[in-house]
Amino acid sequence: METDFNLMDSLQQWRTRLGALSEDDRMEIEGHLQDSMRELCATGLTEHEAFLVARERLGEVQNWAASGPASGHARRWLWTALGLLGLTSAVVCLVISLFIPKMHEGRCVVELLAEKSDVPTQRAILESTETLVEVMQTQGSAQHALSAARELQKRVHFDPIPDTAMVVIRVEDESASKAAELANAIPTAYESRRLAMDDNARELKRLALEGAVDEAEAKLAKLNPVSSQTRALSPSLGIPMDELAKAERIRQLKANVTAAEEDWQKAAAQRTLDQALATPTTEAPKLEEIALARQVLAEARSKFVKFKAEPPALDRILRRHEQASSNLDVLTSAEVEHLRWWALAFALLGLAGLAMGHRSNHAIS
Repeated sequence: METDFNLMDSLQQWRTRLGALSEDDRMEIEGHLQDSMRELCATGLTEHEAFLVARERLGEVQNWAASGPASGHARRWLWTALGLLGLTSAVVCLVISLFIPKMHEGRCVVELLAEKSDVPTQRAILESTETLVEVMQTQGSAQHALSAARELQKRVHFDPIPDTAMVVIRVEDESASKAAELANAIPTAYESRRLAMDDNARELKRLALEGAVDEAEAKLAKLNPVSSQTRALSPSLGIPMDELAKAERIRQLKANVTAAEEDWQKAAAQRTLDQALATPTTEAPKLEEIALARQVLAEARSKFVKFKAEPPALDRILRRHEQASSNLDVLTSAEVEHLRWWALAFALLGLAGLAMGHRSNHAIS
């Protein structure tokens, strides 16, 4: 007959055989034993049977007793090593952050003076590599302007202000004065490029207007009825003044006929025109054509004169709202920020490791 089983007595005997384990280790092992017993009891085993099987699963208590102190020392050294590694990593991150060059940020604000639909195009010109190339050329890097511009492109930022044509230009550099100088040079280079583009457009327009004047003059030269018998000539056309006046009169009368609204007005204008045409002349049709060509030439010359009187204006390209100064604060770069956060994390990890190692040392002793 099976003797009565007392779990508390069996556990007490089992604890005494654990030997010189720390209290934490003893509680951890006993927790495993009781968890295993609950699982076994749930399968239908008795409490005595569950205890025996769980004890066998954990192994001989002599083995636990022999390995206990060594295991405690290993954990202590593991935590201590982890703590020292964390503190060392924190120091390394801080040292590296000290060697990262300090950066300054030059900042200016400009407004692009353009139609709303043209603002994106002008902003693209402002931010283009060609504009930065011109900046670097003015900074004395003419031979390597393209490579210098690409390097500058990594340190310049264009921040459009929503719902406006204004742009914030930010340039980072190790030198505060250099950062301010580059930030102010970008709008100047943009103005220079815009003026060059406007000059090209003006030149094309000038050529077109000059072509129109030349074409009108050539047509007049072809129509000009110069004759050796002509005495009173118009200084500009070389045709009789009375014949020209008549041609102008006929052209005006034809315009009156076309503009008349009422029938009686149209009939009266037509009678006047017929009377003017009844006067015999062989030059009237040709003189009318010359008068029209003269008007075209006058208009072409007027447009050309007006164009020459319109010089390009800088205040129609860009307006400066804020210029960068050399009194700049040190800019904390993203790399430095990341290294500082990593240093803090490693320091906390190191302190936690040392604290756990100190606790394990007390538990062993």
